Amino acid sequence: RADASHHLDLWLQLLLASAAAPDSGRVPQAGVLVAREEADQFRSTRLTAPDPGLAREGLARLGALRETWRLACCPVPPRTGWTWWEKERLESGQGLEPARRRWEGDPQRPGERRRPEMLACFGGDLPLEALLEGPFPSLAAELYEAPLAAVDRPERRRGGR
Repeated sequence: RADASHHLDLWLQLLLASAAAPDSGRVPQAGVLVAREEADQFRSTRLTAPDPGLAREGLARLGALRETWRLACCPVPPRTGWTWWEKERLESGQGLEPARRRWEGDPQRPGERRRPEMLACFGGDLPLEALLEGPFPSLAAELYEAPLAAVDRPERRRGGR
C-alpha cells in the first residue's frame, strides 16, 4: 500500500532528475507510483515532473526544512500531515476527520501516534487538535503542496495487469 513516504520518495526522485536535466540532457516528464490496494486491485498515481528551475527551488526549500528540523523532531507526522493536507487543500475543514483517523487510529488500525518515532516526538496521547494548534497546518501545506499539486490522475485497476 502506498502512503505518504512512497509519494514523497517519488517526488524527490522527480525533483532530483529534473534538477539534473540541464546537465544530463534528459528531462523527465512524470513518475508513476503503482501500489496494491486490495488483493486484486491496484492504484497508479502519476506525478508530473517540475521544470528544472522549479525542481532546483524545491530541493533548496526541502534542504532548508531539513536544516531547520535537523536537531528536533519533524513537527509534521508524515502520514497524518499528508492525509490532512490532501483533503484540506481541496476544501477547508475537510481534512480534520481523515487526519484524526490517521493520527488517533480507528477500529481497523492503530493511529500513527502509536509508531515508536511518533511516541518519541509527540507522546502517545496527543490529540489531533493539539497538533493543529502549532505549526503543523502551515508546515504540512508547505511540505505537501508541491507533490499533491503534481498528482495527475489516479487510476484504479483490477487484476494483475
